[in-house]
Amino acid sequence: LVITGASALPEVERERMLAEALGQIQRGRLFEPAAANAAALLRTLVTDRPGDPEVNAALELFFAGLSKRLLAATAAGEWATAAKDHADAAAFVEQTGTRSMQAWKKLDGDVAAQLRAPLQTALAAEDKGALPVLADAVAALGPRHADLKHLYDQIGALPAPGEPMRDTGGPELVYVPARVGDSKVDHGFAMMRDEVTVGEFDAFVRATSRRPSPCRDAGSLRSILSRIDWRKPGFAQDSRHPAVCVSYADAVAFSNWLSARVHARYRLPTSSEWRHAAATFVAPASACAAGNVLDAGSLRKSVLPTDAARNAHDCTDGERFTSPVGTYAASSVGLRDIGGNVSEWSSDCADTGKDCGRYVAFGRSYRSGVKEHSVLSPSVQPSASGAPWLGFRLVREVGVR
Repeated sequence: LVITGASALPEVERERMLAEALGQIQRGRLFEPAAANAAALLRTLVTDRPGDPEVNAALELFFAGLSKRLLAATAAGEWATAAKDHADAAAFVEQTGTRSMQAWKKLDGDVAAQLRAPLQTALAAEDKGALPVLADAVAALGPRHADLKHLYDQIGALPAPGEPMRDTGGPELVYVPARVGDSKVDHGFAMMRDEVTVGEFDAFVRATSRRPSPCRDAGSLRSILSRIDWRKPGFAQDSRHPAVCVSYADAVAFSNWLSARVHARYRLPTSSEWRHAAATFVAPASACAAGNVLDAGSLRKSVLPTDAARNAHDCTDGERFTSPVGTYAASSVGLRDIGGNVSEWSSDCADTGKDCGRYVAFGRSYRSGVKEHSVLSPSVQPSASGAPWLGFRLVREVGVR
């Protein structure tokens, strides 16, 4: 900057204002209070004598103090505060003609870098929930940093929580965001709205000629006295009931077949994904309203061991065995039967070592009583066989749109 003329302010007044501006900078009063702040004083001084070395030195201190304040706010996640201060600073440099000062350029670039990081993280995690927190900051910095606005728009194009999705020829899906309340995973994903049904599994078996897996019902004479499998699990089902007596290998084979059929990546959920999806379900006070569980009605004609019968909930859900999918309360994103019907396979191995003979399952079933109060309670199941209370649903990987 070059000095372009004499001061219109009396020298004594100019020195007083400069000293006051330096004091306000030291006290952190950069834009407030309205009547007396460093920005207002410097604006007058720069207008009065552009390029004055003493004023330029004060401007350097002003931008240094502002940079410290902005970076502290962004580090603390206080993006609304940072956005307001940055917007005030941008207006200040326009009014004072100081946009070319290196101190301002560095400040602007540093804050943009701080904002770029959470935007990139949110995009990688497919986390649309991060947008409201960052909106003001993007609006403040976007005009000078087009990549920030582009990142923001990419995140905005992600599916909304619970948004219905469906591949041609595929099952109904809903989108589960990476953040659900206090639960977080490193990516969002789509999940089948319902458990895989008998009708869907039958189509897979017909297409692949897959043979039924063994089905074990520990503690019941049903699987000892007669052979049971997914077609005849020991109780009546129709095509809308969840497929049971399905082994881990069956579930993986079904996911591979479906993936090839609809040209998308389907798989069993990890334990973390299943727990995260279940976090979208707020259970009603009554277990029988939440889902199909071991209820009082199951006692009237029970095939369960006596100790299991004593574990029944004191309510009636209307079903003794499986119910048609979608019968009970849905979660906040539209997942159905999270609260009970059949337990579901996950992709997590329960064994250590090279070979895995057991996998983890989650969720309550029509066999779950008072002791199994949480839908998040895991169980460990042999991978080579199914059970008449165990089914599955799949996740579909969702790429960034």
